[in-house]
Amino acid sequence: MSKSRRSFLATGLTVAMLGAAGVVLVRLPAADPSRRVLSAEEAIVVAALGDALFPAGSPIGISAADVDIVHAVDELLGEYLEPVVADVFRHTLQALEGGTLASRGTRFSLLPLEQRIEVMETWGDPAVMPRRMASDALRLVMGMSFFNVPKVRQSLGWVPPCGEGTS
Repeated sequence: MSKSRRSFLATGLTVAMLGAAGVVLVRLPAADPSRRVLSAEEAIVVAALGDALFPAGSPIGISAADVDIVHAVDELLGEYLEPVVADVFRHTLQALEGGTLASRGTRFSLLPLEQRIEVMETWGDPAVMPRRMASDALRLVMGMSFFNVPKVRQSLGWVPPCGEGTS
């Protein structure tokens, strides 16, 4: 990905997440020692979110549980996106995790899969634009990460151009 395209995506994602998260000013936890960006708690939310967005039995044939979605997200945030984007994504994860306490009585990551899927459908409703923007931002990072996993691309029949990645 070119630097200008990466910058464009990072800027757009940052604006969307900042607006959606209402610029939550909560101190972010330190990254887990085994990760570049995500804390241990955030890794749990990413895994739960991955299961809701890419569940088992989907037409893709591969679920988030079949790949290391946490590693894929952490790598995208740490390697390809600007640090401010990673921070805003992490704030949005915190909003998702804590936001269900009031509406559902427990944290997002502790909800049954069906309820996590319902929460993401609710967040995707365009009637509440900031929440919709947060949903879109989460889905963008999760989708970029998931569909960049070689096992997922292979299951979709994607063939790298010009022998890329075949050495």
